[in-house]
Amino acid sequence: MNLIELLSKVPRDNTKFKGYEENPEYFDKLGERGVKIRNAPGFSDNQFTIGNTIFMPPGAGPNDKYVGGRSPNVWQHGVQEELGHVEQYRDMGLLGFAMKYFKELAKHKFNRKAMYDDSESLEGYHRDHDKYNDILSDWED
Repeated sequence: MNLIELLSKVPRDNTKFKGYEENPEYFDKLGERGVKIRNAPGFSDNQFTIGNTIFMPPGAGPNDKYVGGRSPNVWQHGVQEELGHVEQYRDMGLLGFAMKYFKELAKHKFNRKAMYDDSESLEGYHRDHDKYNDILSDWED
């Protein structure tokens, strides 16, 4: 067991997350499962994950270029996009994930978009509907 997996046993409070009111029950359930959702620092306009923490950009919402328009619950959808990375961190640990991610990034000539097109990469599940649906099903009750 690695530290990220161990920390997943600690309930987290998501009430300060900007999109919390969209679906409090859903975000509370994730918190009970050790997932922390935070507002991303102002320098980031992308959602990202470190360990059990998902960072959502301050401008996310119905007009966000990444999550807007794809779901009636845009905050929930944005968080769901990152749950696969939470699982990957829990499986590999922080250092294991970081090493694999940077190796893959180098393999794709530091082009993150190319990683999304590679179904075997850590970003590949985003475009592989079967993998994506498997991940989401793991987070349902």
